[in-house]
Amino acid sequence: MGTNINELEKRKEEVKDVDRTELSKFENTMKKIKDQNVRLKKEVDQYTKKLETELIKKWEDVHRCTETEEKEVSMLIESLASKKSEVDDIIQSNDGKRVFVDGLGLVQSMEETITPPGTKFDSIPIFLPGQITSYNIGSLENISTKGNKNDDYELKNKFTVQMFPVSQISL
Repeated sequence: MGTNINELEKRKEEVKDVDRTELSKFENTMKKIKDQNVRLKKEVDQYTKKLETELIKKWEDVHRCTETEEKEVSMLIESLASKKSEVDDIIQSNDGKRVFVDGLGLVQSMEETITPPGTKFDSIPIFLPGQITSYNIGSLENISTKGNKNDDYELKNKFTVQMFPVSQISL
């Protein structure tokens, strides 16, 4: 029986060693996970800032182009409205010479002016969110700490208690 107790004490120490080793691995792995979390958050923040900066620049470009185009179209509208008013004045004047001479020049200048600039605008891009996967975050890898199957079997066999039939036990 003494050897069995010694074997059990030895096994107890082995289990404690495994526990200490695994605790150390656990703490180290937990620290790596948290460090990765911090790194990823920083990278995500940097990338988000980059996307925001790009989007703001694109918006400013589009907005500047649309404002310029809007101003040019507004000036064209004012010019055409002014010329239309002149045409209306010529028609209301009932002066034939003015209708044919001044009116013809006005119609020609209106035809030249009527072509709007037609700027082609870049469109604001849409955001397509990526997917968070274990590939870009990290994962846990299972590593077996058990010995081979024979060790477990031998250990179990060493501590098997043999029972004798009650009839063979003497008092």
